[in-house]
Amino acid sequence: MFLPLQNLLHYLHASVLDLLIYSCGLLSFFLLLCAKVDGSLSASWYLVFSPLFVANGLVLYFNIIIIGRFIRETEVKRKFTFFLALRLLNSVFLFIFELMLAQKLSKHRSYHYSEVFIPLFVLIHLHLFFAFCSRHMRPRF
Repeated sequence: MFLPLQNLLHYLHASVLDLLIYSCGLLSFFLLLCAKVDGSLSASWYLVFSPLFVANGLVLYFNIIIIGRFIRETEVKRKFTFFLALRLLNSVFLFIFELMLAQKLSKHRSYHYSEVFIPLFVLIHLHLFFAFCSRHMRPRF
C-alpha cells in the first residue's frame, strides 16, 4: 500500500536528509498557514512561506556541498551530472514556485494562478525527462 523508503527516494531523486528537511519545513509551514488563515497570525505571506524558503535553501546548500566534493574527489561522469543537475533544478524550481505564490497571495504582483504553477509544470517535465534518459543510472551516495 505504501512505498518503501528506497523506492520513494528513487522516484523523487532525493536523499533521506532532503526528505527530513522538507518534512520539517512543511510541518512548520502548515502550522503557520493554519494560523494565518484562522486570523490569529497577522504576518505577511512571506513569513508564512519562510519555512519552505529555509528548507529549500538548506537542501540547495547540502546539494552544492555534495557536488563540490564529488567533482573534487572523483572524475565527473555523465550519469552523475544528470542526477545532480536534477537535484539542483528541483530546489530552484520549487523556490521560484513558492516565491511567486507568496507574491500572488500578498498581492505584490498580479500573477494568474496558471503563471504561478509554471515552475511546477516544468519540474514535472524535467522529472519525466530524467526518468527516461537515466533509467538505470542513479548513483549511490
